[in-house]
Formats: sequence, C-alpha cells, structure tokens
Amino acid sequence: MANECEELLQEVRNEISNSSEDEECIFTYHQPSISDEIHVGICSRDCASQTNVTEILEFKKISDVLSVLVNNISDLKKSLHYAKLKLQAEYSSQLENIVTELHADVNKKFLDLQSKHQEHINVVRRSFKTQLANAIAQLSKDYLTYNTKEEVLSCKIANNNISETREIKKEPPVNKEIDTNLDNLDEMAKLYALKLDEAVKQQEYNSLKKYTKDLESKIADLETILEIVNNEKMAVTSEKITCTNSLEEEKKKVAKLLAELSVQQKEILKVQQLGEAKLIEQEFKFKSEIENQVRVACESVRNELTNDFLEKSKEAKVIQSKDSEEHTNKIQESSNKLKVPVTYPPSKFQDRQCFERIMNEQQLEIAKLEKELAQNKKVWSLKVKILQQQIHALKDEMFLRTTLQRKTIKMRHVTVALKTTLKNKSVSTGENFIEMIDNKSRKYRLPAIIQSPS
Repeated sequence: MANECEELLQEVRNEISNSSEDEECIFTYHQPSISDEIHVGICSRDCASQTNVTEILEFKKISDVLSVLVNNISDLKKSLHYAKLKLQAEYSSQLENIVTELHADVNKKFLDLQSKHQEHINVVRRSFKTQLANAIAQLSKDYLTYNTKEEVLSCKIANNNISETREIKKEPPVNKEIDTNLDNLDEMAKLYALKLDEAVKQQEYNSLKKYTKDLESKIADLETILEIVNNEKMAVTSEKITCTNSLEEEKKKVAKLLAELSVQQKEILKVQQLGEAKLIEQEFKFKSEIENQVRVACESVRNELTNDFLEKSKEAKVIQSKDSEEHTNKIQESSNKLKVPVTYPPSKFQDRQCFERIMNEQQLEIAKLEKELAQNKKVWSLKVKILQQQIHALKDEMFLRTTLQRKTIKMRHVTVALKTTLKNKSVSTGENFIEMIDNKSRKYRLPAIIQSPS
C-alpha cells in the first residue's frame, strides 16, 4: 500500500511538472505581433509580396476568414489552458481533503489503540493488587489459626499433667515400682505429646509450603505479565520518540522550504522590479528616440525648405532681373520710338505670390510630418500596451507557480507523515490500517489530470 501511495504521488508530481512546461509553451506561443495588428513592416500574411490587400478580393476574403479563425483558435487555446488550470486546482483541493481525512482517521485509530492499551495496563495492575491483598489476608488468617491451635494443645497438656501430679501427690506412695512406672508413664506421655505436636506442625508446614508455592507461581505469572506490559510500554514510548523525531525533522524540512520560498519570492520581486525599471527605461528611450527623430526630421525639412526657398528666391530674382532688363530695354526702345513716359512692372506683387506658393508647400510638408508623427506615436503606444500585457501575464504565471509550489510542499509533508505512520505501526494494528487505506483509496479514486493543448 505504501508503494501504491508513492506511485500515485509520483504521477501527481510528473503531471504538475508537465503542466508547468505547457504553461511556459502557451505563454510563449500567445505573444501578439505588432505587424499583424497594425499592418506595418513584415506582416505574417504578406511577407513575400508587395501587393495591396484591395487589389485581390478573394485574397482579402480568405485573409479575413483566416484572421477570424486564428483569433477563435487563440481564444479556444486560452480557454482550454485556463480550464486545465481550474481542473488542476480542483484536483489538488480534492487530494488535500482526502489526505486530511486519512490523517484524521489514522490519528483517531492511534488514539483508540493507545486508550485501549492503557485500560489493559490498568486492569492488570488492579488484578495484581487484589491478588496480593487476598494472599496477605490469607497468610495472616492462617498464622492466627496456627497460633491458636498451639495455645489450646499446650493448655490441654499442661492441665492433664497438673491433674495427674495432683492425684499422685494425694495418694500415698505404695512402692518404688509404682513411682518408677509413673515416671515412665510421664516420660511416655511427654514423648507422645511431642510427637503429636511435630506431626501437627509438619502437616501445617506442608500445607503452608504448598500455598506459598502457589503464591510464588502466581507472582511469577504476574511478573511475566508485568514484563510484557513494560516491554509494550517501552515499544510505545520508542514509537512515540520516533514519531516526535520524524515530526521535528518534517518541521525542519518545512522551515527550510519556507525559507527557500521566501528567498524565491524575494528574487521574483527583484526580477519584477528590474523588469518594471527596464520597461520604464525603454519607454523613456523610445520617447527620447522618437523626439530626436522628429527633431532631426523637422530640422532637415526646415533646412531643405530654407535651401529651396533661397535657391528659388535667387532664381526668381535672376529671372526678375532679366525680365526687368528686357522690359526696360523694350520700354526704352519704345520710348525712344514713341517718346512715351516709362512704366515699370510691379515686382513686389510677384515676390509675394512666390512667397505664398512656397509657404503653401511648406505647410503641406509640415502636415505630412505631423501625420507621420501621430502614426509613430500610435505604434509606440501600442508597443507599450503590449509590453504591459506581457508583464501582467508574467505576474499571473508567477502567482500560479507559487501556488503550485505551496500545494506540492503540502502534499510532500502529508506523504512523509503517512510514510512514518505506516513504518512505525505494529503488525497487529497494521492490517486494519492497510484495509482502511485501501477502502479510502477505492472510495476516493480520482481521474488523471487533463493534458494541456500542444
């Protein structure tokens, strides 16, 4: 069962790693291209031709349909990706719930076994105490009965001897033979009384010896039971010590993992800050480059316009001087012929018309430059927006990765706890525990994680 649990956890880890790789592929694949959106530069649809879209109607229709299909496919891929992430989150939450239930059941089972073992120890101690109290009471009772029997027998023998001596003293001695016979009888009575006392004592001694042997056998049995109980207690304490050591090791591992997570989060924040700073620098660079380009273009246009204006003004002056000279010559000739007063042409009016024409041309060129500037501003604003969207996507990806790392750490913690409980359980309780885990695993069998789109 432990091997099956390890295999399930290995499958979950492999699927999480595959999902992280698929996320990276998807985030790299869904990068929008500026040329496709604005139709500037090398577009993905007309990279090998220089024709306009309006020239070929069928090509335009096909391109529109293809653009719609591409947008739909991108939307479907995104929706599939987010659905996969949702299913992964649900799967991980279900796994956490199952693991917590199993952990709670194991803890309940362990507490029940510990309480039953403690009750068994208390029952054995009570029985041992009651047996000892009964044995002590029986010994005291037998001792009292033995002492009372000895006192009664001694009193009876003493009374008999006293009565016999008194009778003998009252009767006068007849012969020496009678005295000797009486002495012999007294000695025989004493010996008989001693033999009776020894026989009674021997019987009582044998009965007490048997009783003490029985008590010793019972005490030996109780000592063996106590040794077994002590051994079980030592085993329980050793299991408790191993469990505490394993828990301390797990706490240390969790602390290390938390420290690593904090370090990773700090690095991620640094990277984000650096990325934001780089983006800001790029924006400033782009703006400065655009402004410099616009300034250079305006200066070049102004210089060209001024040069053209000067050249045109020089040409106009030369032409005007030539025309005026010719006109004066003609007037002089005519005046000489007709003697009419001289009339000069209006040169200022011609200069004004020339200046107005040049001003109109300059205004048209300035309007063209302003349009180009507005287009460039729009392009760079779109680029900045796309960069901001990419940053937002990167932030979402980092958040998802951190959440997945936390969930994997929790899963590892729970698996280590389950392994330690499985290793430290005894054989008598291990079978029931394994059956319980089999039933739970059959009851909460979950489907495999859906793979991400290629």
